[in-house]
Amino acid sequence: MNTIEHIVSRYRLYQAQCEKRRLEIDREIEQLTKERASIRPIRWTEGLLRPVLQEIARQTPFIGFMC
Repeated sequence: MNTIEHIVSRYRLYQAQCEKRRLEIDREIEQLTKERASIRPIRWTEGLLRPVLQEIARQTPFIGFMC
């Protein structure tokens, strides 16, 4: 009987740890959602051109490009 009690207590501890982590993740998601809402939206040209220009700058180090 002692073995069953040990298994049950370990399982309850595991469930509590999982629930704690779920709550942490939910808080992180909520915080990131709030931060994202406060940031100005990226214009479509900035979202498309910046990665292309960064790659060009990476491949041609002698050309200066400020990101």
